[in-house]
Amino acid sequence: MAAKKKKIKSKVTLTSYTEKGEFLIFCSFKSVELSIKSQGITGIDVKNEDYKSLISNKQILKIIDEIKSLYPFTFIGKEKLRKDVDKLSELFWIKDNSGNFNLVNKKFSEKLGVNSTILEGQKFNDFVPAHLINFYKSIDDYINDSLNCVIIEGTPVKSLLQAQNYQTIQVPLNDADNNVIAIICVTQKIKEKEKKKIGDDFFNLNPKLLDEYPRPIALFDNSGFLKQKSEHFRKLFLRKLKDRKKLQFSEIFPSEITDKVNSFLESTLESEKYSLTVNKKDDKEKTKSFEVVLHKLKFEKTKVNGFIFEASPLSNTDDFENLLKRKGKMFDILIQNNPEPIFIYDKDNLKFLEVNEAAIDLYGFRKDEFLQMDLTDLYTPEDIQTLLESSSDKQLRSTQFRGPYRHRKKDGSIIFVEISKITFTYQGKEAHFNIIKDVTKNLTLEMEKQEYKAVFDNTTDLLFTTDHSGFIKFANDKALKLLNTTDKKIVGESFVSLFIDEDRSNINTTIFKSKKLDAVKLKAKFRKNGREPVQAELTATPIFDFEGNIDTFTIIGIIDKNTVTQIVVDKTSESLANDNQMDSLFFSSLFHEILTPINVILGFIQDLTDNIKDLTPEQKETTKIIDQNRERLLDTMNSVIDYSNIMNDDVQLNITNVGIPEIIDNLQKKNNEIKDTEKKEFAYGKISSSLNFETDLQRFQILTLLLFKIISKLNTGDKLYFSAVSFGDDSFLISIKDSYASLSEELYKKIAGLFTKEEKVTSDVFGLSMLTIRFTKALLNLLKGKFHMDETDNKNCGFVFPLKFNIGQKIEKGLKPSEMVEDKTTKKINEQVILAEDKSSPITIEESFQIDTIEDEPPITEEVATTPVIDFNLSELKCLYIEDQVDSQILFKVQLKGLKDIKYAVSFEEALPLLDSENFDFIIMDINLQGEYNGLDALKIIKKMPGYENTPIIAVTAYVLPGDREKFIATGFEDFISKPIFREKMISTLEKIFIHHA
Repeated sequence: MAAKKKKIKSKVTLTSYTEKGEFLIFCSFKSVELSIKSQGITGIDVKNEDYKSLISNKQILKIIDEIKSLYPFTFIGKEKLRKDVDKLSELFWIKDNSGNFNLVNKKFSEKLGVNSTILEGQKFNDFVPAHLINFYKSIDDYINDSLNCVIIEGTPVKSLLQAQNYQTIQVPLNDADNNVIAIICVTQKIKEKEKKKIGDDFFNLNPKLLDEYPRPIALFDNSGFLKQKSEHFRKLFLRKLKDRKKLQFSEIFPSEITDKVNSFLESTLESEKYSLTVNKKDDKEKTKSFEVVLHKLKFEKTKVNGFIFEASPLSNTDDFENLLKRKGKMFDILIQNNPEPIFIYDKDNLKFLEVNEAAIDLYGFRKDEFLQMDLTDLYTPEDIQTLLESSSDKQLRSTQFRGPYRHRKKDGSIIFVEISKITFTYQGKEAHFNIIKDVTKNLTLEMEKQEYKAVFDNTTDLLFTTDHSGFIKFANDKALKLLNTTDKKIVGESFVSLFIDEDRSNINTTIFKSKKLDAVKLKAKFRKNGREPVQAELTATPIFDFEGNIDTFTIIGIIDKNTVTQIVVDKTSESLANDNQMDSLFFSSLFHEILTPINVILGFIQDLTDNIKDLTPEQKETTKIIDQNRERLLDTMNSVIDYSNIMNDDVQLNITNVGIPEIIDNLQKKNNEIKDTEKKEFAYGKISSSLNFETDLQRFQILTLLLFKIISKLNTGDKLYFSAVSFGDDSFLISIKDSYASLSEELYKKIAGLFTKEEKVTSDVFGLSMLTIRFTKALLNLLKGKFHMDETDNKNCGFVFPLKFNIGQKIEKGLKPSEMVEDKTTKKINEQVILAEDKSSPITIEESFQIDTIEDEPPITEEVATTPVIDFNLSELKCLYIEDQVDSQILFKVQLKGLKDIKYAVSFEEALPLLDSENFDFIIMDINLQGEYNGLDALKIIKKMPGYENTPIIAVTAYVLPGDREKFIATGFEDFISKPIFREKMISTLEKIFIHHA
């Protein structure tokens, strides 16, 4: 201590003691002054601005947007999101409001040395140094109270405490009531702070920036001083002021320009244009005309830092004749070398003044012959009146093609032409400039088309026209009568849907997928509801477009003679059988009539409640009940229609490969939407993670939801366990139990009693409606499902379905107890399963678990935007609504307040004049319309009208069946919405459409 000559103020304690006979003194020194030892600095920054400005990686912003729509995560949603966050180079994690890790990315888990699936569910505080636990707890409390983002320099976890130049951004995720339900955390490198340049710094960035600009342009600061200029500006305004270095615009410009600039700077306008004429005595052209643009410069958000002055020279205009003369070879380009026939004639005496080579080739006269003729020589005597009408002033006001007119060629033959005329001065005379379009071939083709149509309509064979993919465009009367349908119903349908299941694949492969260039023949049976199929020989001939690609198919069907005889003999018995069948068309029409007024009533009720401020709790409850019952009514109507179709064997199944996670995900979501008084807690039983099977996905999802609802009614407990496992080699079993292992005896008896009775249900059972029970049993039968009973053990009771769906197999109308799958022994299921206990304990998954139905998405590549993103603005859109119910039109007007304009039509025929006279940004189309055309017919016609090829057309209807949306979109509609059309639903659809187009 003496060597360093440093004094320390301390407290000395002397203690005496004896050891081994020696007297010793123990001295202890305690420093009186306290020292400060800092291990580091923790910087905190609180932000109430948008988190999007804080996060550098734009991909993270996309992920956060996806989290908003998916949280709380479903089984599939979480796995899909994991793939996105694992691609990030930043550390990323989510902690819930209980302080547990909810989702972590691979980068974060690797830093901690713990597997992601093990880390999720663990406490965040377990990985934070003890002395920082209270610190981070206070940060969480602050976020919960303020909803602000917090930035902390460094990282919170133990293994990364020494990381330099990193910051952790914590973003709150809150619900509709502004309660924080989770916190999203991102660790990224700290951005280097850039020096912000404002004002004069920008003017001085590049002093020679405008030197070579090809037009007069200059930059002025907010004091009006000239900062930069182009050489053209100097020549135009600064020749006499070239020695002055600091100039204001009032010294440069004449008074009329100075007044314009002062007025502009005092206004709120961002930019302004006006014309300017400059007198130049030393130029060959004494005056020059310019278009001047003034634009304010704002380097900061609110302050004006200066303005731009730019002048663009205006060229002199010439009449048509002077333009041709001055451009030299322009005459040859516009007239002589034009592929369309052109001639010019004197307006007064009709004599030809000029003619091009294309006109000489068309009419057959030599040029010298043409120039000795007048216009009347091209017309026959009986067509002279037509010539006079075509030369009237009224006809000449438009440059559109007029006609057709009959013209005579040199050889005496007649051609049909359309004419476009322009009046101008030529060689000092008032003349007509005419462009001729030969439409003889078009008219001939139209006549041939009418002749062929007459043959089609009156032949005894079946005739169809389809597009290249097999959708019907035309069917003759003979085909419509055989299939007992109408032209409106069959057009737009798939051709293969007319045939029995066994023949559909063959037709599709032989005709529409074969790419053969010659006609093909095959035999197939037309499907007829409730009657024997009709055998026919089909001949399909491809029709090619101008590029040699197949555009359409013409298909001729010849009915076998034996089949025709059988049809005549059985006609009476078939009509009696049809009388006994449920008429699905009748149900569709009936429910459309019922639903349309109900939807209108409900729509106006919603509008009234939306416009009532400060609803009372009772009113809020009332509107909620109305909306719930509306959805219930829609589901009921759709169920009846689908049930009637199943009973009539009029169902088209869409069989695809399905993974069990898709079913679980849908079931969970639908169960969450059920009101709390009827909802049962959803829990996982045994689930084979790799289970895949073939079925109609939409109907299978409806069936599983119905089964879950039914068993919820039968169960007296609060929780149900959903299981899905393989059952034998070619089947799988779905069960819904009131405990993880097996069914209780009480629930087993109720389910078995409901699904093993052979007789048809004629009344409500167990509080379940007759429709619900019948529809569930019909769907179960349709999808080849059977209730499985295991009398010795309740563990394996459930519903058995095939893994492979043989669509050709005949679906039975009813289930007999003797035909149900019964297994007296319990089968051991040797599959990897997901084990789940109560919701309080997390689902445990083996690390090798993978959901097969989630496909890897291609890596996202960021492209440099070439056009700015256009914001969706409702007030800029014009709409045409084609709807035959006036009440629905009024409801639409009330719900879509804010549109620029809405036009209405009750039929396609009434809409045609509107489509021709106005331009619409989008069209709403009811499927069922008055008049000759339905919505599908109108769609195809509108898409062929000029200007409407890319106009979005949205289909609407009062009821929705499984597959309807996909069918309508496949036919060309942009989207499909069920009635009633509520504002939120329509706005969401329009945003999706117009943001996509932008």
